[in-house]
Amino acid sequence: MSDLAHSMLYRAPRQVATSTGFDGSVPWAAFLLILTLPFMQLFTVNFVFPLKIFEIAILLWGLTAIAMMRIHVFDVPILIFGILLTAYCIVALLMNLRIFDNVGNFSHLARWSPEIDGLTKAAYLLFCVLGLNLVAYAAYFKPKLAVNIWIAGALAAAAVHFTLFLMSLAGMALPSLPGMPDNPQMIDFAGMRLYRAATFLEGNYAGPFFILSFLLACHMRYRLRALLLLLAALLTFSTTALLGLTAAGLYWMLKGKYAASKIKVLLVIVPALILGSPLLETFVFDKISDDSDTSSISDRTNTAIEAFGMFQDNLSIGVGISQYGFNVPGRLRWDFTRNDYAVDKEKAIPNNVYAETLSELGLVGLVFLAAFLVMIFRIILQSPHPLLRAGSYAVFLFWISSPTITLMYYWAYLGLVCGLSRFERRQSDVLATS
Repeated sequence: MSDLAHSMLYRAPRQVATSTGFDGSVPWAAFLLILTLPFMQLFTVNFVFPLKIFEIAILLWGLTAIAMMRIHVFDVPILIFGILLTAYCIVALLMNLRIFDNVGNFSHLARWSPEIDGLTKAAYLLFCVLGLNLVAYAAYFKPKLAVNIWIAGALAAAAVHFTLFLMSLAGMALPSLPGMPDNPQMIDFAGMRLYRAATFLEGNYAGPFFILSFLLACHMRYRLRALLLLLAALLTFSTTALLGLTAAGLYWMLKGKYAASKIKVLLVIVPALILGSPLLETFVFDKISDDSDTSSISDRTNTAIEAFGMFQDNLSIGVGISQYGFNVPGRLRWDFTRNDYAVDKEKAIPNNVYAETLSELGLVGLVFLAAFLVMIFRIILQSPHPLLRAGSYAVFLFWISSPTITLMYYWAYLGLVCGLSRFERRQSDVLATS
């Protein structure tokens, strides 16, 4: 596609907007959500528990929409199935557990009682559904602006990451930033302790986000910004991010139409792989092949096995959303007689969305989630851009090591691709009939 044709696709004629029933105005919350996606730790507001900027934006937008009786809906089936999934999670949770014990004092990651902890996570899931809808709506009516704002937020997060990484490289003490943990995640490399978490809690959150942002920058042909975002992803030392990047690249190689672009990429990638082979061996091959009891892959394997055991015992509806950690033998358990922890250990998480879904939601929940994803991908599959589709498919790979299904930026990316895909389809229809 020529640069002129590419730019024309991102100028929506008025008839495209008005045909949906709205005048094309996008809620302010949509752009604030897109901009602040990477600020999952930095600038969070601690109100009983950390509230992220984009969560506050969604909450205020929702309250305003209800008060004005004007809710911006991108796609009715997506919204309906997303709400049904959330409703199922609440019903299954209350079927599994005693309802609303007295609130006690809690440590670690459970904020109230197990029931309230589950309801809180269901609220996070609803926020993800609404966030996907908002981002898709913004990307449909203001496609270029939505993507540019995403990239701007990613670059701001990358700038913070570069600063903190260079400070750790120089052996300097890291500053205490609002919302950031007191003991940020570091990695030991060549005798140094290097910062790897960017504006996130850990590198495995930050790395996939920067990879998705890198793909968006490549799609917009922003070469320098793409390189900066790729560097930010690499400096998170995330094996998951590298595997996702590889999978997305292979898909683009197979589905992309422009041979010249592929040759240029290969001329860069092949020397980079040769020069970076020691790092690949350390951070990819050694980690994947490490089967020691203390390795990350062993821990993830054990949590998956525990999750599958819970699923076998609770096939239909699972143990309840956010209840995996309360059911792991020898880890965190709840004593209903004392309304407190019976075992004072940190709440376990599956560290795998698929294991989480099976154990906590069961077969019925799996069906609801699959239906929700089918509604989303019926639109994504219409996108003419292999890079954007590759990022959408990479989300499924990232979920293998994701701590939870409620990470907003995964759903926001899917929403962004939905909005772009439907905009370009409608644009093509308009051009064809004009």
